[in-house]
Amino acid sequence: MGIGISAYRRGMPGAAALARVYYDWGEHEQKMVDYDTVEYAERVMAEKWDKPMFLAAGIFKPHLPFYAPPEVFERYPIDATKLPPMPENDLDDVPEIGRALAHNQFFIYSNVTQHDPPDPRSIERMVQCYQASADFADQMVGRLIDALDKSGRAENTIIVLWADHGYHLGDKESCVKFTLWEKANHVPFIIVAPGVTKPGSVCDEPVTLLNIYPTLLELCGLPPKEDNDGHSLVPLLKNPNADWPHPAIMTQGKGNHALRTDRYRYIRYRDGSQELYDHENDPWEWKNLAGDEAYSSVIAELRGRLDAAVSKK
Repeated sequence: MGIGISAYRRGMPGAAALARVYYDWGEHEQKMVDYDTVEYAERVMAEKWDKPMFLAAGIFKPHLPFYAPPEVFERYPIDATKLPPMPENDLDDVPEIGRALAHNQFFIYSNVTQHDPPDPRSIERMVQCYQASADFADQMVGRLIDALDKSGRAENTIIVLWADHGYHLGDKESCVKFTLWEKANHVPFIIVAPGVTKPGSVCDEPVTLLNIYPTLLELCGLPPKEDNDGHSLVPLLKNPNADWPHPAIMTQGKGNHALRTDRYRYIRYRDGSQELYDHENDPWEWKNLAGDEAYSSVIAELRGRLDAAVSKK
């Protein structure tokens, strides 16, 4: 699959607690919990099973703290670290609620942007450690796939790989996951369904993680549940270019929603304020088009689709 847009409400940890650990990143030589998770999954897959099996393996990284083994960091030298673009006054055209969400735990962004590399408190060091931590997570996923192949069940196993959210790394004046913008909501999402999906196929249709459960029901030949908010992705798995009438909706706090189409991201906050971004020309969401009369018809269409989707909740 291609784009996976997540829709969920996230809890916000206390700033005081996070302030004690958010600089806690870097090389880590002790055994991390992800090794335990993968080793357990490897043992389970090596066993003999007479009945269908469901196995979930949650990889913790690259969640804070951004740890990774020292050898991983060799692939990410600090002097080669590239930061996301961070234009000045980026949030000038963003509604008050959007700025407040972006500045949740603002002390992280404020502190790391005051230091230059190789200072361990610099944003370059933070991004370097995030990259290394994500690399480590990829290695853990690779071990799981290797174990599946070794088990001999790969041709009869459905694989679903996803992340629960994205993360701002200095862009949009943010080092958090609490916004309705692209970087906090665009996640990896891959489904392998033997006999249904084709190797290497990609679907660019925005979808949500609410679709995972109904998709698995259909793939496993189980009856659908009418009270599910999501929809089975099997039509897109069979044909990535199939029509998909279901909008991708995201929510961050009561009354704050975003809708993503293949081109636009439309955001409406609980006070009625709005944002609109044209991803065909503005992938970093720098220019809010909500006040541009030329896009009034686009906003009206997307607002109607959002209203229809939210009213069903």
